[in-house]
Amino acid sequence: MHSKIIFLLIVSSFQVGAEEVCKNGEIRYMHNQKYVSNVQRFCMEKNKVYSLGCKGNKCDFLQSPEKRPVDISQSNSTLGSPGFKVCRALGGQPQIFEYRFSDQKDWTEDSRCIFGKDEFVSNDMILGLWKDYTIR
Repeated sequence: MHSKIIFLLIVSSFQVGAEEVCKNGEIRYMHNQKYVSNVQRFCMEKNKVYSLGCKGNKCDFLQSPEKRPVDISQSNSTLGSPGFKVCRALGGQPQIFEYRFSDQKDWTEDSRCIFGKDEFVSNDMILGLWKDYTIR
């Protein structure tokens, strides 16, 4: 009986960590050797960060990856992570940034793909969606 309770506690702790959380926070990045900081509301799920407008994968640029495969085979000689390459191939602007929610002290570093003026998703999210639709 004791082992069943421990098992249920472990399983429930993983489920809690997978929930989507949207709240106020701060995003900063380097531009011309200075930090640019923005306070805004953004979301996180399974360590993937995205703008509020992309909640539930509703951003236009995230739709139908199977209909929009990307070819990064020609960019293998250029610098950049696979996430940066896929981001650029989709027409986005890749960026290294840091974020923290208002109730956190420490910053977390990540990379994101920015589309338009206000929408972004972490590069891990882009790579996950285009995993089977990327030509390397």
